[in-house]
Amino acid sequence: MKNINAEGLDFKNVILPALYEYALVILPVFIYVSLEALHKGMEHLVTSPEWAIASIFLCFQSASLYLKGLLHTGKKINGVFIGLLYMIVLLIIVSAVLNANMAMEESGNSVLSIGIRLFLITVSTIIFFILVCSSKISNS
Repeated sequence: MKNINAEGLDFKNVILPALYEYALVILPVFIYVSLEALHKGMEHLVTSPEWAIASIFLCFQSASLYLKGLLHTGKKINGVFIGLLYMIVLLIIVSAVLNANMAMEESGNSVLSIGIRLFLITVSTIIFFILVCSSKISNS
């Protein structure tokens, strides 16, 4: 395994595949939300409940890619760490489902609900890049 540090992070083999996977998850949601915003108003780009769905997609994909990357290395997997990771992912998924459900109620798309949704998509994005990049690094 190569010693990869902040200065020597291999963009082509680590960051680029993660960006590609991220685009595969986010672009369909972004395109749909953008089309919807053209009809409902541009504020819908931020207030759309579909961002909660994107959080769910990101969580599933990041956990799946991370475990797949670890299994590909052939190294021993720490079951406690994987269990904790999946519990965190499950917590985000349940929070996003509840948030999306509340947003679909008539008066449920409040400023707090939108803020929580944006927080969840941000956390999901950070977790996605940490997990996908670390699985790529462990395969290097």
